[in-house]
Amino acid sequence: MSSQTNKKEQMTAYLLGTLNEDETASFDELSFTDDGFVAELDAAEDELVDAYAAGELGGEELLRFESHYLLTPRRREKAEFARSLRVLSEQNAPAAAIETEPEGLLASLRRMTSLSFGWGLGFAALALFGLGIWIVSGLLAPQTEITQIGIAPVEDPGQREQPSASPVPTPGANTDGSSEDRRGAADNLQQSES
Repeated sequence: MSSQTNKKEQMTAYLLGTLNEDETASFDELSFTDDGFVAELDAAEDELVDAYAAGELGGEELLRFESHYLLTPRRREKAEFARSLRVLSEQNAPAAAIETEPEGLLASLRRMTSLSFGWGLGFAALALFGLGIWIVSGLLAPQTEITQIGIAPVEDPGQREQPSASPVPTPGANTDGSSEDRRGAADNLQQSES
């Protein structure tokens, strides 16, 4: 428990710019290489901003927050958002229900946003699936409409059936290809012409 509290205090000191150079360099490096550290630092930052918005910071901590933490536009916007959110929640909540959540308002908002993002991603995937079906059915629709109004689709000339080059056998003729069969077929032909 003591090491957790110490780590949280170090993170707060890092955010307020009061760590020594070696510790600051170490935290800077961890913020680029360790995702777990980044998540913990984000949570510590949310708690610090919530404490500022609630008016819980005082003395040196408040001075450091205003002179160091609020230097960047992103951080100023984050603090202003937390303050506005707190004012709005206090105006809309009954007086008995106003309590500071242990995890802070920004942490709650982050959790709700990630949940909303998940639902949004699911709906986007569903929309893309529907769009794909619509496109495929649109590609098939012209062929279906042509068939329904009675117009036959144009055939490819290369796909037409070619006439057979083999001779049609004569009834009663032997098909083994002997010369007697050819003579007999010629005689049959002359008799039928006369």
